[in-house]
Amino acid sequence: MQRLVTVTTFLGLIAAGAGGAPVAVENHGFEADFAADGTFPVGPVSGWEAYDPNDLLSVGGNFTGVVNPNNSPFFLPDQLPEGNNAALLFISNAIGLGPVGLSQTLDATLEAGMTYTLSVGVGNIASGTGNPPFDQFGFFDLDGFPGYRVELLAGEPPLGPPSVLVADDNTLFGAIPEGEFRFSVIEFTAEASDPRIGLPLMIRLINLNEQDTPEDPGIEVDFDDVRLDASPAGCSGADLSAPFGVLDVADVVTFLQRFGASDGSVDLAAPAGVFDVADVVAFLQLFGVGCP
Repeated sequence: MQRLVTVTTFLGLIAAGAGGAPVAVENHGFEADFAADGTFPVGPVSGWEAYDPNDLLSVGGNFTGVVNPNNSPFFLPDQLPEGNNAALLFISNAIGLGPVGLSQTLDATLEAGMTYTLSVGVGNIASGTGNPPFDQFGFFDLDGFPGYRVELLAGEPPLGPPSVLVADDNTLFGAIPEGEFRFSVIEFTAEASDPRIGLPLMIRLINLNEQDTPEDPGIEVDFDDVRLDASPAGCSGADLSAPFGVLDVADVVTFLQRFGASDGSVDLAAPAGVFDVADVVAFLQLFGVGCP
């Protein structure tokens, strides 16, 4: 069973798995590789592997790396979700020829009866010039957005190619202004019958490399603050707190805490990304139905 939630607000967001146990993600905020303010060193990203099915990174002008947008025109102040750096996926010489991304195989494995919530900041970098010595590369026209995909997978070679459990396939396209981040949140519940139980979990962050418009092709996607939580699956959408399988006051308290924090896991009713009385009504309806 899978459920996709897109969160179109940044400020005040807390990872949607609040109350779950964090699953370790190495270099989740991309701080392990140093970048001075306003610079964008390219190359391998610590803890992550390049995902490059079409070998585009062998072509000049296409890179992975990190960007530190502080004191630069690349992102508005206070937009970076975590720390000083974000991962960059930059494709300028192979636009429209396939995706490029970063992937990480985790130590954790897929467990039956667990709900996994993956939260990732997705950035639409603005045009500009880097700070010295990166100003030697000149002005970068980064208007537009080439699209993104965030995947949670299970499996790894030689067990066979990883299988996608759940993905956000560019649902925030058109909703991330230039120079800002928004959060993508996806959720997957592992059933006992799932043949992928016991396989290693994997995360992929992808620049879809799809031309936005001929005038503004996009070129770059940035990612930050990658967090994965795991919690026992509840018996309904209102079963938010232990003991799971029982709807009680603890679930109400958890709902109110998450609602107050604009947490995407309690964005239960339209319009998406807005936390209002419709979400409260939806929760009360689920609570009233009870557990099966």
